[in-house]
Amino acid sequence: MPFPNVLRAETEESITKIIMERTRNANIKFVYVEGEKDEELFKEIMKKELINSDFDNAVIENKHGKINTLAVFKKAKEEKLKGIICCLDADFDRHINPKLDDHPHEIIYTDQNDLETTILHLGILGDNYLCQKFFNLNVLNDFLKKMNYESLLDLLIDLASKIGWIRFQNHFKNLGLNFKNLPYNLLFAETNFEFDQNKLYECLTENIKSRPESDILISRIQMLKCEKENAPDIRYCNGHDICQIISLINHRLSQNGRSRAIYNNEHIEDTLRYWFSINYHKSSMIEKLKQQLTSKPAHQN
Repeated sequence: MPFPNVLRAETEESITKIIMERTRNANIKFVYVEGEKDEELFKEIMKKELINSDFDNAVIENKHGKINTLAVFKKAKEEKLKGIICCLDADFDRHINPKLDDHPHEIIYTDQNDLETTILHLGILGDNYLCQKFFNLNVLNDFLKKMNYESLLDLLIDLASKIGWIRFQNHFKNLGLNFKNLPYNLLFAETNFEFDQNKLYECLTENIKSRPESDILISRIQMLKCEKENAPDIRYCNGHDICQIISLINHRLSQNGRSRAIYNNEHIEDTLRYWFSINYHKSSMIEKLKQQLTSKPAHQN
């Protein structure tokens, strides 16, 4: 989380820019996103939509995180500035607030928790061409059969939601656990790729040992262990986990000389986003964005 003074300064800078740009073009609208890759993706979609003039007066900017983005939106509202649109990852917010998408309409969330889980939901990952990018299809199908999964999609939803459910508990109960730098190769067995939940708890425990409140956090992890495990559910999936799992399967099969080139999770994320840019018209998020951009000019709203 950014320091309050830094956040305030960045927000004020964004508001000043909005006002200055409006003096040059009263109809301009600002689309704020969370990260650099989001900015690249939405600009790519913008190029395609320019044919229909939906994005004619749109400026797309990265605000470096959801907290920063919402801070600018809130300040713009206070200043009665119109035509400010935010495109954000839903994360677990819909679990906490089922009416998340109802209001305000200028804040638009991903169809699922993030863009990667949206890709799973839209069925884009089921395309053989995409699977062939990372795997030999025959080898992948043999691997899935041994693990009793009908498809790569089923495997990803099952395994990612096992980690995601613990992420959700951490978020919902504000447990303060640290999921950074998880050693994914240790979370899945070498022989059958089975998920080891206890190993995840060990890694989470290791991540907090140096913190002053470690005893409290470790007791919270112990409580989590007693919780009933959830059924596979895409609503608990996280894009980072999905990319890491695809990468790990790719690495495991490649080590045996049974797959294509080795891809890291960042390359996989970039590929998935590229496929979203091709299939963006299937996403309700982009449709909602187009509706906002084709509404009345900013100064008339």
